[in-house]
Amino acid sequence: MSGPLAVVAWSTATALIYLGARALYARVGLPLLHPLLVSMVMLGLGLDAVGRGYGEYRESTAWLTWWIGPAVVAMAVPVWQLRRLILQRLALVVGVVVAGLLFGFVVAAGALRWQGQPREVQLAGPLQSTTSPVALPLGERSGARLDAVIVGVLASGLVGATMGPLVLRSLGVRDRRARGLAMGCGSHVIGVSRSLEVDPICGAFATLGMMGNAILGSVLYPWLAAWW
Repeated sequence: MSGPLAVVAWSTATALIYLGARALYARVGLPLLHPLLVSMVMLGLGLDAVGRGYGEYRESTAWLTWWIGPAVVAMAVPVWQLRRLILQRLALVVGVVVAGLLFGFVVAAGALRWQGQPREVQLAGPLQSTTSPVALPLGERSGARLDAVIVGVLASGLVGATMGPLVLRSLGVRDRRARGLAMGCGSHVIGVSRSLEVDPICGAFATLGMMGNAILGSVLYPWLAAWW
């Protein structure tokens, strides 16, 4: 299956699986049944069942992936609406984003090196801290393994969106700004989406964390890749 038929078939399958997963999540409400996690598992099983590779699926659904960019830009709306509140804590926010990003870069790449992974996989690890529209071009230019980049970004986003609120609650983090910033830095787009469902302030600071990681990651990652 290829060409327009593949585009229609895989796009339709993606939409139907996601809508079904969203309905299941709304009914059950378990964090581990997050629609994106369920959709990813179901699509993976479906590709395996019909004997198709991820490359064909990615090519056929590229038009869906393109919409991530405009969606990320639209997430800046709550940041603008709450700009006065954000400016009051801007220096602290920047410090948190820089510290978290550097920590994530070093730990991810160091852990993969310790495991004996090839350099292309080591370069993919740190990109899990940035959102996919930024991670993929950076990974391609640096020679990182792109499938590892995709897996890392998705895993980071899904784990953060499903387990992040539980971890923050267990640690006693109640401030909406801190919760949002942690979700945005740790699980980028998926974390922002989850935060926007909770509260506008939480969503705005999550967006700020995601944007900070994307902008600073674009600056710091090429330097890290060249040094590594």
